[in-house]
Amino acid sequence: MTKAELQEELTELQEKVEQLENDVDYWQHEYNDLEEIKEELEEELSKYSGGITNIDNFIWKLKLDNLYTDKLKDFINNYIKYYNEEV
Repeated sequence: MTKAELQEELTELQEKVEQLENDVDYWQHEYNDLEEIKEELEEELSKYSGGITNIDNFIWKLKLDNLYTDKLKDFINNYIKYYNEEV
């Protein structure tokens, strides 16, 4: 390849890199926007939900109060497995 051809190829590759960087910036911005919307919706949902929204936190609180037994552990695991697949 000649020097001119190499320079042309380098310019094309630099343009591709710039476009890809712009794409990454765009998608990162979109992701951040969606993350904010998700957080807002979760906060709004928590106002209307009287139930358990974080099973790990619930179990942690049960353990703090010495209420978490093997029998309760089995019940919670079965409940989640069969009735609450979204948790």
